Amino acid sequence: MYRTLVTLLLGMMLLAGGSASALTFKSDGSVVQSDGTVVRGPSTTEAEKSKTETILKNQQIVIETPDWCLNLPESNIALYKCGVGESKNLNMARNRATLDAKRGLADQIDSEISSRMEDFLEASGTGDNEEIKQRSEIVTKNVTVAAQLTGYKEVFSETQSIGSKFIHYVLIGYPVGQANQTLVNQIKADEVLSTTEAADDAIAELEAEIMKKYSGS
Repeated sequence: MYRTLVTLLLGMMLLAGGSASALTFKSDGSVVQSDGTVVRGPSTTEAEKSKTETILKNQQIVIETPDWCLNLPESNIALYKCGVGESKNLNMARNRATLDAKRGLADQIDSEISSRMEDFLEASGTGDNEEIKQRSEIVTKNVTVAAQLTGYKEVFSETQSIGSKFIHYVLIGYPVGQANQTLVNQIKADEVLSTTEAADDAIAELEAEIMKKYSGS
């Protein structure tokens, strides 16, 4: 009966316009309003305490997530990704965060390179040729793999301690122009792609498009 009344009381407070930020969830399970009014006393069971601790942790994570992780930089010359790692071991938390960021960035790089390759195939008029398709897929994969190995730069990082665990945030960037230039070089070096009809014009068009994008014009 008591819990039912508490639930109804919280619901009435929210409907009346009260915000969640006006409530403080303490580690002992109690809930207190900003004016000091006790909405719920200390938890009496381990399950209730665990639930309250989870709520506290989630609230803290949301509040303390760095702004640069929530709002990634916008740029024509680089791709950015924020990674998050959690562990009781600080080094492990850092490694997990970096791996998380690199995985996300790899997807972005693959999308960028695939898009540029499609531009080349469209310009050269060879997109329907099965051999050309296979060669283009191989070149795209090689460029993406090469990009994943080098070129990453750490921009920001921050470690927070929550309870017995560390949460590490890291923002990494990659100069996408470097990957696009590698793509152009790979196309020029490929005997199949570079010798197709209109390949020279398509390569020149691709280079011009890349230059236009990263010059901001």
